[in-house]
Amino acid sequence: MFHRSTLAAEHDEEFALHLDMATAENVRRGMAEPEARRAALLRFGGQQRFREETRDARGVVAIDSIARDTRFALRRIHRAPAFAAGVIATLGIGIGAAVGIGTIVYGVLLRDLPYDNPHQLVRVGFHTDGTAMPGDRHSAATYVHFANSSRSFSGLGAYYTNDAVNVTDGDTPERVAAAMMTPSTLTLLGVRPVLGRLFDVADTSRTADGIPILISQELWERHYGADPTIIGRRVEIDRSGRIVIGVLPRSFDFPSPSVSIYYPASVTATDGDAFMPQITARHFTVIGRLREGATAAGAEAELNTLVASLPARYPAITPEVIHRSGARASVQSLKDSMVASVRTQLVLLGILVAIVLLIATTNVVNLFLLRTERARQEIAIALSLGASRLALAQRFVVEGIVLGLASGIVALPVAAIALSTRFGFTDREIPRLHEVSFTSETIALVFGCAMMIGAAVGAAAVTRTSMAGLFDRLRSVRATSSTGWRRAQDGLVAFQVAIALTLLVASALLGRSFRNLRSADIGFEPAKAMTFQVSLWSQTRNNYASYADAAVFYARVMDRLATLPGVTSVAGAVALPLTAPGAERLGLRLFGDVSGSPVAAAANTASPDYFRVMQIPLRTGRTFAPGDLRGSAPAVILSERLASELFGTTDVVGRTVLDMRARATRNGSEPYTVVGVVGDVHRGRIEDGYTPMLYFPLLRDFDGLPNGSFPIPFLPRSVQFVIRGERLPAASTIQAIVKELDRRIPATNIRTFDSLVDDATARVRLTLLLIAVAGAAALLLGVIGVYSVVSYAAAGRAREFGIRLALGAAPSRVGRLVLRDGLRLVAIGTFVGLVAALAATRFLRALLYEVEPTSVVEFAIASLLLVVVTLSATLLPARRAARTHPAVILRGE
Repeated sequence: MFHRSTLAAEHDEEFALHLDMATAENVRRGMAEPEARRAALLRFGGQQRFREETRDARGVVAIDSIARDTRFALRRIHRAPAFAAGVIATLGIGIGAAVGIGTIVYGVLLRDLPYDNPHQLVRVGFHTDGTAMPGDRHSAATYVHFANSSRSFSGLGAYYTNDAVNVTDGDTPERVAAAMMTPSTLTLLGVRPVLGRLFDVADTSRTADGIPILISQELWERHYGADPTIIGRRVEIDRSGRIVIGVLPRSFDFPSPSVSIYYPASVTATDGDAFMPQITARHFTVIGRLREGATAAGAEAELNTLVASLPARYPAITPEVIHRSGARASVQSLKDSMVASVRTQLVLLGILVAIVLLIATTNVVNLFLLRTERARQEIAIALSLGASRLALAQRFVVEGIVLGLASGIVALPVAAIALSTRFGFTDREIPRLHEVSFTSETIALVFGCAMMIGAAVGAAAVTRTSMAGLFDRLRSVRATSSTGWRRAQDGLVAFQVAIALTLLVASALLGRSFRNLRSADIGFEPAKAMTFQVSLWSQTRNNYASYADAAVFYARVMDRLATLPGVTSVAGAVALPLTAPGAERLGLRLFGDVSGSPVAAAANTASPDYFRVMQIPLRTGRTFAPGDLRGSAPAVILSERLASELFGTTDVVGRTVLDMRARATRNGSEPYTVVGVVGDVHRGRIEDGYTPMLYFPLLRDFDGLPNGSFPIPFLPRSVQFVIRGERLPAASTIQAIVKELDRRIPATNIRTFDSLVDDATARVRLTLLLIAVAGAAALLLGVIGVYSVVSYAAAGRAREFGIRLALGAAPSRVGRLVLRDGLRLVAIGTFVGLVAALAATRFLRALLYEVEPTSVVEFAIASLLLVVVTLSATLLPARRAARTHPAVILRGE
């Protein structure tokens, strides 16, 4: 590599030699020597240009020129710190937010699942839209039939998840999630254990004790201290012995990262099995692996053919049942099925962040163009001294890259915060979210985006350097921009205003939706109340194997809690409002009605004081009382909506309903007597509406029934307690009380009711927050854009304003001329923004609650806010133009 000073000296010597030779040639042609030398200089275009072309020809321009341009860029940045700070902050925040949210969107929606050949994995659904069993789960019959008959799959696996189990060995009991899986499920996913082995078919032959289990690596390390001798060891789960045969790796998070214990599942469909040949009791989720060459569409077509053949395999499933239920199969990519519930929100977030980054980039481009316009004389002098346009282009691009890299330093912490906080979302709201993290790839992506955007911004500014002739540049530094460039700049600002309005409209709609959610009648009073959960297990060898045993324990817990200072009332139920969207389902029918379709309802079990403590209104009849479990038709309470759907009225006390669920296949229809009707509540999300609900009694007095009796369909193995009072107990107090009654049962999910309501509105609240922040950022950038363009345009017309004022024009008239420019930009942006908002807000429909996506009020509020704020940005340049002194301007001319 040549030393720079040596290289420059060689260039000067070579230039002088060529200049002397050209001068001599011109003299021989009859020119005077001064004229001959001038003609030679014009021919070569100046010494600086000759140096650049010579370096280009020798191929040594890269490092030398880039280093020189970098120093030049740093000097320019130093001379304009406000400009540099604005560009760096704007791009830094935009790039950081884009990379953070973009990484989340990519990791959840686009990244392959961490299993072998993930593109072959599918979710196999079974739907009976004509029954009271929504969803895509399978009965034992449909799973066995498909697994044995389908040729499109190399294998099928089934699983179902339990709420949780109690790890009861050790000093501190834990409540952890559990799943039941067929051995084929783990084989399909290609999981490899850290220790031990996976399930095999022999493990599905369960015994009363010593059932083999798999545990997660996280549970192994946390609860068992990563004991390498855990394999083959007997552990206590729900007070029963289990044998650990394997530890699954931390990376295995199926069906959810919360699952810590896996049981082997055996799925059969025979008349003697608990799951009889039918299509209504659907418990299993089924996944499969397509054979090589098979497609999801082809597999779905084959399965729907097999649906029609179910009656031939299982006579209990008649063709009439298949037809009436509308039974059909579906096959969907496993990855798509996992994220289907959040796809709309994540796509919205991806679009949102792209818009913010686009606005930020557009604003920086506009600032660069205005700065380049103000540097026209500097550019003209450089060109007159022989600098090439390519060298000037490189100079601007390098400056853009330098600013881009500086913005990358700002973007890194922004992206890190976004990925660490994940904007408040959890795996419960967004599946696969735990797979996303801040890595070295994130750092590379931040600086890669920063460099590319910086280079693109610099390149956009380069185009401005070739739009006017050299004479025009030298003539006046205050000459106004060309019409084409003024229109381009106006268009960029109008675009920013339009995007800002679109986001403001979306924010207004979501804001009203959130307000509607918070003010909605949720059916109970959350103030001054808290809850926690206690879970038992229904194994024969336990102390809580029957309804009576469980009810007595729950009653003892409530009695102890009621004695605490400040507590006014205590009650319990299997599921509280807003907490159980996937609760047990019933298919109910009127007594004596054999022709109507069953009505879907969620099942719950509640203590007599539950409705009073929750402040759920009693519409008619009574609540539960001792004796309600006696007789052939135990007492139940209906919600208003369920009573209306079943009977067409809420005056239903004394009427009888039948449970047509799986239990009906064994013992005939289960009758229940209605003793009361209570107000509606939301079982899951508020925006999903009220849930039809049937309540069974949870009574401490179990009516003298036999200890092992099963008077209601669902054993209350898990109850959520409600505590109401002026002073609520601490979590440690609640845990101590439960431990005092049974040291191996944990009290979990201790929280206030206000937090339940917050969680129920979290999806809309977080989306509102993100869009509102984006809207505010877009509005701010739009204001900056309007101010920059109007201010520059006013500065370019300073001579015109001076002449107008010198000829007697009123200052207010001059100010109105500037305001008119701003009004034109705002009007164009507002019009385009309204059209864009009408097209875009329809995608928010799934997130809106009791508000239309075309609500006139929200559109008007957003438009008014935008117009007021953006027009305010023109007041300062308008005021400055109106106060222009003609003598100062004309003296400068």
